[in-house]
Amino acid sequence: MSFQTGGSFRGSAKDLFSPAQIQHLMRVEFDRAQRYNYPLVLLVLGVDRLAQLQDLYGADVKDEIQGGVAGVLRGTTRASDSLGYLVDDRMVVLVPHTPDRGAEVLARRVLEAVRNLRFECDGRVTRVTVSIGGAYNNRKGELSFATMLEVAEEGLRVAREGGGNRYVHSDLYDFFERKRAKDAARVPAPLPAAPVQIPDTALDALGQRIREMFGLGEGDQDLLARIQREVVASALREVQEQVRRALPDEAREQSERIELLERRIAKLSESLGMTEAELQRVLAQRSVDGGVASVYKNVQGLSASAAQAELKKTLMSKIFEANVELRRQIDAAPDARS
Repeated sequence: MSFQTGGSFRGSAKDLFSPAQIQHLMRVEFDRAQRYNYPLVLLVLGVDRLAQLQDLYGADVKDEIQGGVAGVLRGTTRASDSLGYLVDDRMVVLVPHTPDRGAEVLARRVLEAVRNLRFECDGRVTRVTVSIGGAYNNRKGELSFATMLEVAEEGLRVAREGGGNRYVHSDLYDFFERKRAKDAARVPAPLPAAPVQIPDTALDALGQRIREMFGLGEGDQDLLARIQREVVASALREVQEQVRRALPDEAREQSERIELLERRIAKLSESLGMTEAELQRVLAQRSVDGGVASVYKNVQGLSASAAQAELKKTLMSKIFEANVELRRQIDAAPDARS
């Protein structure tokens, strides 16, 4: 397999920082940007349908495609920008001293350059696309690095759910900052100050078991007592953690899921509208009848009128909502939890 492109975007996945390296660099750059008050852009991107392409053309296709995309990133960013991999084959671009409007400019440039890549697979020419999520640090109030990264990753998720080959900025800073703060506050309750009353029979059985495991004799009573205390304390911590996990704040979590779903649907509808507008613009420039060549008409059987456009957005929102509900039911099934 080999790839061709109109530009000089050859590269290798090894050119990018590892997950550990890029995480460190991102945190350092984020702290510096917060301290000296300069703008910072974070883009998280992934190749659309990469797993399917790998299944179709073999294991080597993944490295080849990601190498091509890495070359695109090298060719469209500055030497001062940081490029790396996160887990699950996501790539990240950290762009300091760049305002939020520069994020969309860069993302559009990357999207176009990737679309121009040509991969030759088994004698056939194949094209790929990427989805990109973006986040910035220019907001009032506190902002953590974890929140900024989550916003960018959420944008990537919405972009992929919208069909890929697009850039999405999710605007969920407050939502994820609240979630981060609540998660940080959900710590196990401290062990009780007063001794826990444990039946003597249980302590005797535990002591006998410890003696057998460690070969303790009658002269090792102090060591035996210390081991017993540590075992009991550890067991109590484990029980408290299990209780905490078994009793989540259902109302709060349900409210958060609804808010997140509503924001995803709104952003997806907006993204679909922008895509159709761009298609209509391109078709008009090429003097093509949008009523015949429209991707949406071919796929969905709907015309390009304003009323039908709104209907399409509504249908896509309903489809997206149904997919999320199906995923929730799968995750909640007994087999999924086990």
